[in-house]
Amino acid sequence: MLGQLSSALDRRGLLFVVFPAACEVLGATQIWRTIGPVAVVSLNAIDDTVTATLRRHGIHVVEVLYNTSKRRRSTLLLPNQRFGEIQVEHLYSRGHRKYSRGHRKLGFADSDDPRLDVFRRARLAGVRAACARLDLAEPVVNPVRLNPEAAERAIRRWRSGDPPVSGTCAYNDDVALAVLAGLHRLNLSAPDDLAVIGVDDIPAAVAACPPLTTVTTEFRVFAEHIADTVIRALDGRAPGRHPGTEHVRVVGRESA
Repeated sequence: MLGQLSSALDRRGLLFVVFPAACEVLGATQIWRTIGPVAVVSLNAIDDTVTATLRRHGIHVVEVLYNTSKRRRSTLLLPNQRFGEIQVEHLYSRGHRKYSRGHRKLGFADSDDPRLDVFRRARLAGVRAACARLDLAEPVVNPVRLNPEAAERAIRRWRSGDPPVSGTCAYNDDVALAVLAGLHRLNLSAPDDLAVIGVDDIPAAVAACPPLTTVTTEFRVFAEHIADTVIRALDGRAPGRHPGTEHVRVVGRESA
């Protein structure tokens, strides 16, 4: 999405400079004073004091929040919670030889990387919300490191329940690929023994064994919306209509 956003802003005559974890590493105000930007786009909520300081210096603030109750006029909410909801909906509706009525007991293969908390919290919230709405049990959450041994331990836990977990929503495709590797170590397969669905549709997803079912979105649409919001802020106009979640969809393959 950062690549799409950079292109969208470039078409509007703006240079997009990215600072990963800038607030923690270098100090936000130091960076922004050095660069002197016309606007700041942040993936997370910015402290109110820092926001006030930026605006006092004529710098517009656009927050691209993934999961928060704190909403400002310039805030955009990207649909990470919807990713989790769609994963559950797909597994719930997906018939299979062993689960002709679809999957009713689900797991969540979580990331153990704290840098991804802003994304994973929203996706897990979506999984939980969809399970509650569909009257399913609370999902069995297990962190899965990106190695087959960790995935194998998670799979054993999911299969030991009564009833066992039959479908797993992975935080993203990387975690889902680890789960597929764990299944292979146990001489099990997807979707016969455990259906697996990821998020992101990375290039390796289609080359997995079996090819990975995943959830994706048209990040170009959201990048254009963020760029348009920046331009509107510079012109003193309110943000335009949010793209919504209709651009989030399942890419159906053989793993679920």
